[in-house]
Amino acid sequence: MKVCIRPNPEGSGNWRPITLVPRIRSPASAVPRSRRAPHGLRTRPEIDDWLTPLRLVGMAFLFTAITLALTVIIEALRTQAGFLVDFYQRACRQA
Repeated sequence: MKVCIRPNPEGSGNWRPITLVPRIRSPASAVPRSRRAPHGLRTRPEIDDWLTPLRLVGMAFLFTAITLALTVIIEALRTQAGFLVDFYQRACRQA
């Protein structure tokens, strides 16, 4: 570890040591060499053929869920708008 000397923030003229944490240069270097996969961050060739279709299916599910959620929100807003219009019309008739 490296030590850096910085002035004390109280302005008393004293200097205090600060220890710095060493930087991790890449995520792969954070894992000890004994625990790393032998092929690094690559995928196995047998799995590569399945990854693209699975990614596309996952994205399709994501977009379907977003569309369904937006549809439910729009219908809820339309229903509430209908209730408000009804309420306003009834209030105007009684006045």
